[in-house]
Amino acid sequence: MPLTWKPRRVLIGSMFVLAGGVVWWLTSGHSPAYPDELTLYSIDGPTWSLEQPSTGGEQLNGFPVLGKVEVTDERQRQEIVDAIDSAIKNANGGKTCFVPRHAIRAVTDGNVVVTVICFECGNYNLYEAQELVRSSHGISPEAQPLLDKVLTDAGVTLAPRDY
Repeated sequence: MPLTWKPRRVLIGSMFVLAGGVVWWLTSGHSPAYPDELTLYSIDGPTWSLEQPSTGGEQLNGFPVLGKVEVTDERQRQEIVDAIDSAIKNANGGKTCFVPRHAIRAVTDGNVVVTVICFECGNYNLYEAQELVRSSHGISPEAQPLLDKVLTDAGVTLAPRDY
């Protein structure tokens, strides 16, 4: 029995909503599960932003790495992911500076996502397989104290702040 016009419209509309949701999930960096691996980085955004030459040290997506910590405790990984998700949900837009000082490398089912964050202006970049997939004006500074604490507790140097 063929579908009438209304149910067909509802079915097609539902397919677009589902497809849109899948595209958002794939490009947003959000996933229903917590990452299998999570590394938190302190990066030298101020140096990168001034386009000074690299000192030859470790880099993450083109940003000089000051230090990093592998977060092996599952509860702490969840706390970090939840804090970042909340900071994105509570964002008020951003400015245009982009002087990132934090980055998170998350691995879920072999897929690597790197999020580079500038809490100063409230922007972040999302990378998958070294390619920028999203640049967003929308992360609040509420997650910064937790990220700073995890880094400093591990003895990692934080990038200097002008704000």
